[in-house]
Amino acid sequence: MQAEIRNSQILSVHRPANLHPDLAIVHRGSGFSEFVLVETGQMVGLEDEGVISLWQGLLSCNAKGEADESGQKAFWKQWESGMKFI
Repeated sequence: MQAEIRNSQILSVHRPANLHPDLAIVHRGSGFSEFVLVETGQMVGLEDEGVISLWQGLLSCNAKGEADESGQKAFWKQWESGMKFI
């Protein structure tokens, strides 16, 4: 149990200038780095894998966490097609 707590420790939080203003990068003791929402701390992706596509569309950012308006129209135009209605 002690090892799990130590691995989840936050070592540092960064907000690089090129990152979307609503995102931060959290470096953990386990060696993993995560993209998180600034206001809530909710994880929205891993630095090695990128921001999850849902959050890319909602925030208007790319997988690297940089602000990017180009994909937002496509995301919202087709969001209903991803829903399954019963």
